Amino acid sequence: MMLGTPDLFNYLYWLVEYIGYANFIILIVILYILYYLLSSTFMFVMFILLGIIIGLYIGYYMKTM
Repeated sequence: MMLGTPDLFNYLYWLVEYIGYANFIILIVILYILYYLLSSTFMFVMFILLGIIIGLYIGYYMKTM
């Protein structure tokens, strides 16, 4: 299913309403900082490795629960 533009705007609106305006601004700032950090290849590789490690840890934790 393709997301049309009105659907996307509606989703964004409800997301902002749900998490609050201040939290949404903080989220945008965090995403901007991540984008700035990931613009270098080394940070990008480290970020992916960290994501894989966290994913494996969560997967292992879920299996042992």
